[in-house]
Amino acid sequence: MHLYHFVPDNMQGTILYPLNEMRAVLPGLYAHQAKKYEGREEVQATVIPGLGTWGDVIHLSPIHPKKVIAAMQACGAPADFGWRAFQIDASTLDQSNMVLMATLKNKAGYHKYFLPFTEENYRQNCDVSEITKQHYREAAANGEQPLTYAGAPHALYKGSIDTKDLLIIS
Repeated sequence: MHLYHFVPDNMQGTILYPLNEMRAVLPGLYAHQAKKYEGREEVQATVIPGLGTWGDVIHLSPIHPKKVIAAMQACGAPADFGWRAFQIDASTLDQSNMVLMATLKNKAGYHKYFLPFTEENYRQNCDVSEITKQHYREAAANGEQPLTYAGAPHALYKGSIDTKDLLIIS
């Protein structure tokens, strides 16, 4: 089971930190990373059961980046950006500090739900969701760059990750 995290353009050192921890350790980098939530500050209040809030965890993708790029292209969304991603073997992480987050759409809107991180739940959440594809189509129709992982399943990890020996794929 592999998880992925885009290599930050301005990464400092070899450690990935949750956003809230980054605030104390790398304040300049924190300020840069926090900008992606401007206009979406309510996301930061999302409670991750047993792990804290949105900023207390590292956001990883159970979806191979090539699947994400292919889905964006198939939906007509711009996907010709250069990317590199760390490939992380999930078995090297403390799975008691990790959950999977998925999104459902119902009459009331979008609803996030959380699952234990297990092999079965991983396998059921390692593809681009229809909600994400719809976001890509809408962004393409409006001439906008979509949020890469909007509505996509996430693996949320409470802890830091040393990247020095990780494979980088592109």
